[in-house]
Amino acid sequence: MRNFILAVMLFFSVVAFGQDNRVESDMFADMRDGDKAALVVVHSGTVSASAEQGTIAPFNQLLKTAFPDMDFREAWSSRAVVRQMSSLGLYKKTPAEVLAELRRDGYTHVLIQSSDIVDGDEMDVLRREAARARADFKCVRIGEPLFHSVDDYSKVAELLGKIYTTKKTANVFLCFGSPVGGNESYAMFDYVLHDQGFEDSYVAVADGYPSLSSLLKLLKRDKQKRINLIPCVFVADDAFRTSVLQKWQRLLLGEGYKVNVIDEGMGELPEIRNIFLRHAEDAKRYRTLSASEIKMRNAVGAE
Repeated sequence: MRNFILAVMLFFSVVAFGQDNRVESDMFADMRDGDKAALVVVHSGTVSASAEQGTIAPFNQLLKTAFPDMDFREAWSSRAVVRQMSSLGLYKKTPAEVLAELRRDGYTHVLIQSSDIVDGDEMDVLRREAARARADFKCVRIGEPLFHSVDDYSKVAELLGKIYTTKKTANVFLCFGSPVGGNESYAMFDYVLHDQGFEDSYVAVADGYPSLSSLLKLLKRDKQKRINLIPCVFVADDAFRTSVLQKWQRLLLGEGYKVNVIDEGMGELPEIRNIFLRHAEDAKRYRTLSASEIKMRNAVGAE
């Protein structure tokens, strides 16, 4: 039953995120003299200077290099982190603030790429803010989060499955979760890991599903004894370590497992950053059809 449910989720994800809902259309094709383009990279944010330098800075540099003709801007989406940084005398702008600034400065074309892992509540907020600002620009486009297409899931599963494979040790990829949506992406990731042969890999979500209780049932069923606990987040900073990683480590130790914590975020891996880059390049190259355009296209095709 579990595999059947996940297979159904995989099918609908393919339908929802298939590439037939977009058309090739370079977002800068209509630029004229006086027009200006900006690249906005959005992170949830971190108060850890080492995490910012080790994870966020290389990501920013990768996209700056890939889009040399665009002016670069950075925004942080977590208002709690922005407030904490402000209290330390370090000021970070939110996406809404950056978009307002770009409007005032006369920018006409804006490409936005976030470092979100799934299409959850943070991506929803980002899309709403971009939609509100769209009338102020000639073109605004947003790149997809890490997990979008089936190819994304396959690439991430193959990469992480191979990196962390240890003999007689299970891999538990621990995700933060999203209270609004996006948790189905983690269940799909779990499915793809097993589909690619990483049978000793499991996905668990701190705030959502697959939950700790479901993980424990599977670990017991499979008679696992040793665990690599691996952050499935972009930045594994001190806040994530103390609020999530250490808590789950204690819980798993309490259940009798030997636990090895992997102390790095996914954003530290160049291969993961390259997937985000591809999404930004796709957003520049393709325009996503609206629901009405898809409906009209389907109606024409049915005739």
